[in-house]
Amino acid sequence: MTRGKPNAKMVSWYKEQYPEAPLFYIQGDTINSKSKALALAASDLNDDSLLFIIDVDMVFKAEIFDRIRWFTIPGKQVYFPIVFSEYSPKMSREKNVGSEYEHFQYEEPFGLWREYGWGMVSIYQFDLVTVGGYDTTIVGWGDEDVDFSEKVINSMNVIRVPEPGLVHVYHDKNCHDILERKAIKERDCEIKATISNYNRNYNFKL
Repeated sequence: MTRGKPNAKMVSWYKEQYPEAPLFYIQGDTINSKSKALALAASDLNDDSLLFIIDVDMVFKAEIFDRIRWFTIPGKQVYFPIVFSEYSPKMSREKNVGSEYEHFQYEEPFGLWREYGWGMVSIYQFDLVTVGGYDTTIVGWGDEDVDFSEKVINSMNVIRVPEPGLVHVYHDKNCHDILERKAIKERDCEIKATISNYNRNYNFKL
């Protein structure tokens, strides 16, 4: 849910590129509330709909959808993939690397498996509602995934494995935007903001 029409224009462009894809855009009335945006989008789906909630800063391979179907069982099991999170390419890759480079490289110099991240999830709509859904009182981002994952863990089986078809693309991050309600988010921000060189000799906070 954003102010203005940039997202609507982007969706229109994708509809032109992929006319057979069922793609739609929902305009909300709240600014900067990820939990409300997720709840609004999910509310328009049928109970037997399989949801894959993913951030915009991810790249993925088509093969991931097979594992989503295998690991997500209605009424029983939810899939929280562990994603590979890139370090800054300016430090972890060859000099003068541009914006185009191979993202699906999982060696240590290029990033780390984000075992502490719970934002990506595959779940059926009925199960999302049954466990309590997202806390729509949360403003901004940075705590809704922890709150939701705790609800799921207390109610259903959880599959948690490294997902080779899913990579978080590096980008600068402002730690002041992260909610401070839980100490785990402070650690989360610090790790996300880590830049590594080939030997991981230096760690910096952005």
